[in-house]
Amino acid sequence: MVSIEISRSGTESAPITIAGYPGERPVIDGQYQRPGCNNGECDPVSGNCFDYCELVVLRGSHIIFEGFEVKRSTGDSVGIDGDHGVIRDSWIHHSRGSAVSVIDGDYAVLEDSKIWLASNFATYNRSASELDWPAGVVCNRSDGSIVRNNEIYHVWGEGLLLMNSHDFLIEDNVIYDNYAANLYLDRSGDVTIQRNLVYSTNDGVFLRGGNPTYGIGAADELHHLTGGRVRRLKIVNNLVMGHAENIFYWGTDSGDSGLRGSLIAYNTIVNATVNRGTARAFVIDTGIHRDEETGTDTRIENNIILQDDGSLADVSSDSHLEFSYNLWSRPAPDSVSGPGDVIGDPRLTNPNAPLVAGAVNADWYKLQVSSPAIGAARVVAEVAEDFFGNIRGNNPDMGALEYDGSNPSTLTPITDYPAYPDYCEPLIPTLTPRPTLTPKPTPTPTCPE
Repeated sequence: MVSIEISRSGTESAPITIAGYPGERPVIDGQYQRPGCNNGECDPVSGNCFDYCELVVLRGSHIIFEGFEVKRSTGDSVGIDGDHGVIRDSWIHHSRGSAVSVIDGDYAVLEDSKIWLASNFATYNRSASELDWPAGVVCNRSDGSIVRNNEIYHVWGEGLLLMNSHDFLIEDNVIYDNYAANLYLDRSGDVTIQRNLVYSTNDGVFLRGGNPTYGIGAADELHHLTGGRVRRLKIVNNLVMGHAENIFYWGTDSGDSGLRGSLIAYNTIVNATVNRGTARAFVIDTGIHRDEETGTDTRIENNIILQDDGSLADVSSDSHLEFSYNLWSRPAPDSVSGPGDVIGDPRLTNPNAPLVAGAVNADWYKLQVSSPAIGAARVVAEVAEDFFGNIRGNNPDMGALEYDGSNPSTLTPITDYPAYPDYCEPLIPTLTPRPTLTPKPTPTPTCPE
């Protein structure tokens, strides 16, 4: 088995486009044969190995790869190594390594694609301390790039991992049930994360140390000492629910780490969940939270945090963490309380609807007409629209969704949820309604080859 390498370059006005015939989706099947690469690792339990070579790689610049299905790679399925590479409208799945890797490629775009069952060299619930896996989508040393409007799920690593990358845009994705974390930034700055639906269903196959995965978060990890630092993140208008920690910052580099002038605003954060230990809705470790370059503090404002039990927030007091105008479903710790806060039920439409893989509806988190979040936010100049693109205006609402004038409290309760295919699903994803739903068990079976 050999890899497919595109080394020629196009130009901005005349990119090279590689696509199937209109109406068809060509299939590139690696058949789990090693593409002449032996630089990976093997799992002692499954016996499967992964490597760091790509089945398809875009090495030139200004290349568009569109409309393919790529599957069964022993390494990464599709890689971008050159600048201005585009992966669009593709199904990429069943990879021993990452489904998509962007390494040293700037101004890359991944959009309108489905990514699933990557890092499948070890398809079982592993210890939380086991830290060796590929991500579903990994972008390392990639600046000015975009990941948007993708579905990323059922990966035995991070769903989306950014490392040492800057000036990055992550928007309009649906990301769920990825073992290590759903969306994770390591030593990356000037990143916008907006309008994403991110959740965990507590599927027993994708638990990390027996608990659901983590939601949206960042850290400055110690083993990447030569990279940049987390700074000036813009995490806005996201819907995040069902994780062990929904929003988090881990300050693992104690000497020089922190959120440094970040903005976390207008998110709807619902019910962190664990099977053991304490669920934590919002976590910020001690660190440097003021951006020394711009002189700005980190602001956390206009969020809705609904947490029925467990911890609302685990945050140390810091004068450079400015909390204000947040709705907490119950009294919050002093370290996160601020002016303009609202305490009480946000009265969302259907916040306790079962989280079923592939069937979570953003409408469940709309405000009812009686919600105390309506008109209770303050204007944030950096955020003009909500999750659906509605204008915020001069009297904005808290949370990711502006009240749209309807009265969701009169909606018929949703009781029949279409189930998504199982983690051992066919190679092509289909949405198949089932007459009844049975909660997924907690045992940890493995996928057949």
